[in-house]
Amino acid sequence: MLFIYTYRGEHRISSLIANKTNQKVTVHINNEQNRNCSSSRGMSVFAVEVPARTKMVCQHILPISDKQDWTYNCVETIPTCT
Repeated sequence: MLFIYTYRGEHRISSLIANKTNQKVTVHINNEQNRNCSSSRGMSVFAVEVPARTKMVCQHILPISDKQDWTYNCVETIPTCT
């Protein structure tokens, strides 16, 4: 099982990925639909590899401008092997 926890504060959004499985998992993160947001990862699209039975901070999101509305719309996907 994989859990994604998201903390939404007034001035910051943080996400954490908890991998409860016995194998590593790679999660693809896509922030391209965010508006007026800056990710701590420095990229809008990236992958996070989470080792088995661990938790990892995925990213912190901050508004670029405090004077404008900001929209967080992150899409997380796990590629499947076929």
